[in-house]
Order: sequence, then C-alpha cells, then structure tokens
Amino acid sequence: MKGKITVDGKEPGSPIQIQCLNTGEIDTEHPTASGCNSSNDGTFELSTYTTGDGIPPGDYVLTFVWKKFDIMSRGYGGPDKLKKRYDKPEKSKIKFSVTEGEPTDLGVIELTTK
Repeated sequence: MKGKITVDGKEPGSPIQIQCLNTGEIDTEHPTASGCNSSNDGTFELSTYTTGDGIPPGDYVLTFVWKKFDIMSRGYGGPDKLKKRYDKPEKSKIKFSVTEGEPTDLGVIELTTK
C-alpha cells in the first residue's frame, strides 16, 4: 500500500501526516488504526501494525495534515500548511478500496494549498 504526495505540483520537502480511515463497517472486535508520515519527497507506505504491512481489506478515505516538526518536543505543531483542506474525512476526496491479496498503488496524490 504505497503512493506519493505532491503539493501544488512539487515534492513537499518535509513529512506530511497521513491517516487512513475506514468508511465501511468497523471491526469492533479487532479495531485498527492505519497511517504513516510521508518522506520528504512525498512517498509513503501505509501501515497498520508494523512499518509497511499495509491495511486490511475495505473502503477508506485518507486525511492529510502538514505541520512543522519540532525537534525539541519530537512532535508536530503550528498551522497546517494545507490550510485544513484535507484534515477531516468529510473534507478529503482521496478515497480507495483494498481487496484481499491484491497490491494497491495509490499513484500520485496531488494536494493543493490554494
């Protein structure tokens, strides 16, 4: 489960936080949380339990938040450089499905700040 993000047609240059949210039935017995941070060039690989393990079959929406990484606090802070355009599932139009046993490449996801 991989892809690449561009922002206004360019590589972001710093990590973007990505959350993968199930839009269908949630497994209440074995709930999962999937996501990752992109690399500086925008490439990413979604994970659920361990790095690069992918996500369970289902229908999903991706949310994106691009904040500055603070080395001292080891956390992200400040304003969202994407101006909160993709920070909630109802705002994001990046949706996809995962089928058991089939690799999923999301290709290039073009985000904008405008």
